Amino acid sequence: MAQKKLLLIDGNSVAFRAFYALYRQLDRFTSPDGLHTNAIFTFKNMLDAIMKQTNPTNVLVAFDAGKVTFRTEMYQDYKGGRQKTPSELSEQLPVIREMLKDLGIKSYELKNYVYIKEEMKQMVDICHKYHVLCKVIFENCYLTPRKKSKN
Repeated sequence: MAQKKLLLIDGNSVAFRAFYALYRQLDRFTSPDGLHTNAIFTFKNMLDAIMKQTNPTNVLVAFDAGKVTFRTEMYQDYKGGRQKTPSELSEQLPVIREMLKDLGIKSYELKNYVYIKEEMKQMVDICHKYHVLCKVIFENCYLTPRKKSKN
């Protein structure tokens, strides 16, 4: 039996990367009805590349669920210095989610969390426990479970 491989993707992180990869071409990537498509196009290309590279048996894409989190409730200015998500990207996020659904790729959002990476690290530990190879993709970071030392 082939080893199971789970690919976890931080959807927001990859979508932001995809959006800014073709930001200077923003006006060239629009649908006939005016929807910007640069992030959709690049997200799909990035997804295809990582799928080919890792050949996973399962894929899960995690998205941040919103602006209000337990951190913002504790500290009102949490991430206060960040710029607002460009509307040209925001309009593409539902389409990216729909594209994933059409491709048969599961996605989820965790309400009250903005650091999906923390949840992904826990999932890597679970994968390691059950001997499932796990890769996590966000920005330029690939997380895989550490091998236990023999000591």
